[in-house]
Formats: sequence, C-alpha cells, structure tokens
Amino acid sequence: MTSSIDALIHGYLDQSLSDEQWYQLQRCLADDSAVANRLVEIALLHDSMHHAFSLSNLSNSVFAASIPQNEKMSVRAIFESMSGLRMGWSMVAGLALLIIGFAWFTSTQSSASAVRELDRLIEQVRRHDRTYEITVERVVDSPEPRKNPPLAESLRPPKPPLDGAILHVRDENHFVLIRKTTLGQSFVTGSNGVTSWAVRPDGEMKVSTRLDEFNRDVPGHESGIPLTNLFLGLENLKRDYQLQFSSLGPEEIESTHDQQYRLLIATKKPKQRGPQRVEIVYEAETGRIVYVRFVQMPYGPQRLDLRLTQIAEPAFEEAFFDPAYQNNLIRQSRSNPPTTENIP
Repeated sequence: MTSSIDALIHGYLDQSLSDEQWYQLQRCLADDSAVANRLVEIALLHDSMHHAFSLSNLSNSVFAASIPQNEKMSVRAIFESMSGLRMGWSMVAGLALLIIGFAWFTSTQSSASAVRELDRLIEQVRRHDRTYEITVERVVDSPEPRKNPPLAESLRPPKPPLDGAILHVRDENHFVLIRKTTLGQSFVTGSNGVTSWAVRPDGEMKVSTRLDEFNRDVPGHESGIPLTNLFLGLENLKRDYQLQFSSLGPEEIESTHDQQYRLLIATKKPKQRGPQRVEIVYEAETGRIVYVRFVQMPYGPQRLDLRLTQIAEPAFEEAFFDPAYQNNLIRQSRSNPPTTENIP
C-alpha cells in the first residue's frame, strides 16, 4: 500500500480531507478492496493509540495499576475497560457502514460502466453487416412435459441442424440463415425487410408477408433476444439482466495477435425470460464483438448452450436478402457439385 493512500486514510480519520481528496479516497476504495482493509487497520490503530494515550494519563489510578505492563491488550479489551467504549465501537460501526457504502458505490459504478460499454457495442453492431457461425455446445431437454404442438407444427419435417449454421445479418429485419441437411444440402431461411421466406434444397420457396414467420427456426425469438436481431437483444439485456465485467481466461479466446479483449457478462434477473447468462467477448479498442455465448437459451422444448462467433463484416448487396437470390445460389451449387479436383 502506498504512502499516499495511507495519507488519505489518516486524513479521513482526522477529518481533514478536502472534497477532492475525499473523492480520490472513494475511487481508491472502489478500485481496490485492499484499501478498505487498510482503512479498517489504520482506524483501529488510531483508536487503540487514542485509548492507550488516555490510559497513560491514568497511571496513578487503581485501574491503571491493575493493567499488566508487558501484556499486549486487544483493542476490544481497551474499549471495554474505558468509559470511551461507546465512542470506540461507534467508530467501528461507522467504518462498517462506510465500507458497505463503498461496496454499493463500487457495484453501482461497475454496473453503470457496463451499460455504457454495452451501448458502445450496440452502436458498433448497428453500423455493419455481419456474418456469424453458430456453434451448439450443449442441448438439454426441458424436464417439463411439452403440451401437444399445433397440428401444422407437428406436420413439419425435422429442422436441419443448427450447429455449424451460418447467419448473415443486417439491421433488425434482414437476415439469411443457412443450415445444412444431413445430406449436406442447403436449407435457407431469411427476411428482406418486406417479406420473410424459406428456400428448400429442392428449390421450393415459401414467402410470407409476416416478417417473423420463419423466426421459429432461430433461437431467442421466444424471449426477446433473437439471434437475427442482435442489437435488439443487447438492448433488452440492459432491462432484464444484471451487467458486470469479468476476467477473461486464456481458454475463453484464442488469439494470434496483441489485441486486447474484454468480457461482459449479463445474468438474468429473477422472473425474466431468456437465457440464464449471456457472455460477450469483444475487442477493447474497437468494440467489435468476437463472440456472444448464450447459456441455457430457450429453444422450443430444449435449452441450448450456444455460441455466436463473428467471422466477417461483409458489405452485402440488397438483393442478397431476397429468396430468388438465395435460390439461384442453391441451383448453382447443385449444378456444380464438388469434384476430386476442387476438394482440398
């Protein structure tokens, strides 16, 4: 602990700090828990010295004569032996309240900083088209029995796997989700801001004027954190989640350069819907999101742990989000199957 911190603490105990010094001590306590420990340590030392000095002035009294000269007395013992007991423990109680206040101050400041940082990430997301890869880490079936699904839903074929899917996104109403069937064929759903649509591997297209018609294939739409509208989900985190920064372990991200990363964690508040926790890893300087991890994301009767990893920031042409454009890409892929010459 530096001498400047000790000087601030002594000044606080002597009630001689200026407003600027008082705020400086607040910041030190908020940034380092060891400062709070040092404050208590010095405060108790101050108080014991005060009472020890008072005892020396009573050396001729019967009480002073009864104190063993070579025995180190505890602060509590001194307090209990003196008429100043109430003052001593009032001081300790005041320090306890002070530290509780600083804990609240630290929590509030950290939460406010996290919200400001999240706003920066949201603004960065708004400015760019983005391409993500979806990784499903774990699937847990809901322990609650599921009610009979609607007939139309029960007649649908099984959904293509979500793991390994590619998601292209622009603003809140443009997305293209590309999944592969078990035969390696593309099944594409999306929206161009006017209609939503689906293109099957055989080229059959379905189009709807309801923009949320095909959102059921994408996790998060049930709880206000749709993967196709990430900045809306991030906005909802500010309302329904507790935000805080956390340390970033080396196993959480692999890097081949000197970029600095931060980890922002959102924990769901009681009685709110959505994943239990959202973890956002991003570049500290640019605010570019590296990945977003959702823990226990609701997805129909299941709960998913999944990761949304940003792999590109392309500039899509407007037609990219139309079903005809994606259907043409599917036809081209069918007419140009992989050969031994172009397989790496």
